[in-house]
Amino acid sequence: RIHDQSDLRITIIDPSGRVLADSNADPHSMENHAGRPEILEAMKGGIGRDQRLSASVGHPFMYVAMPIMQDGKVSAIVRTAAPIEDITTRENALVQWIGLVLVSSLSISLVTAWLLARALAGPIQRVSSWAHGLATGDLNTRMEVREQDEVGQVAASLERMRSILAERVREVQQQRLNLEVTMTHLEEGVVAVDAKGRVLMVNASAQRLLKAPHDLVGTELATQLVSSPLGRAWDEARRSQEPELRRELRLTRDDSDFARSVDVSITRVRVADTPIRWLMCLRDIT
Repeated sequence: RIHDQSDLRITIIDPSGRVLADSNADPHSMENHAGRPEILEAMKGGIGRDQRLSASVGHPFMYVAMPIMQDGKVSAIVRTAAPIEDITTRENALVQWIGLVLVSSLSISLVTAWLLARALAGPIQRVSSWAHGLATGDLNTRMEVREQDEVGQVAASLERMRSILAERVREVQQQRLNLEVTMTHLEEGVVAVDAKGRVLMVNASAQRLLKAPHDLVGTELATQLVSSPLGRAWDEARRSQEPELRRELRLTRDDSDFARSVDVSITRVRVADTPIRWLMCLRDIT
């Protein structure tokens, strides 16, 4: 019945290779199949496949064998076979059918895509132009979202992102302004230095106490403190494993009458999220 419905040749084989039943031939006249490649593979519990000339029918066939397992052992093998010619004919027909479907689908898709492109081009261009403004730093222009489709959802998400970014930027700007005001009006001098010894930030009090002729930001602190007590304290702090070094120093300059007694604190910064690795605080105690 399976053969009549599918045109497949069906063979039932026991574990010894003896043919129990075959839809196209007398099983009693068929030789033992234990040595067939697909049967050998099925006996291992897998699915066996092979292509060869059928000894029973005399035509090239494709064979597929699958084991029937019972209590973890192979109790029988079911093998199906189909002429290579029939398979090739069906493949060619399938390829022709797929080709026809693809051509029809492509034509419909092109027309649909053209219509969709015309419908979506306007909103997409608006969102793209607005997004370009965001990328260049324009966080003040709002996007009026009228569409309810995917483009509208993207625009709404970008608008929420713009609002959040604008608020964060305002917070950062305010924090930076607060820091600048605080640093500017501090009586103590403060110098922030990175791991390579470069000055990242310095306030006016530090510039005045160090009598620096130019802005120290970007310079190596050691080059500004050559042959001075503060330079020796800086070298000692960098070599030491202590978190803080405190000294009371007297700062003088050879080319002037400048002389100041300074309380110096050099602190090692161990916060990972900042490039600052040292903070030098100078307090005039003259």
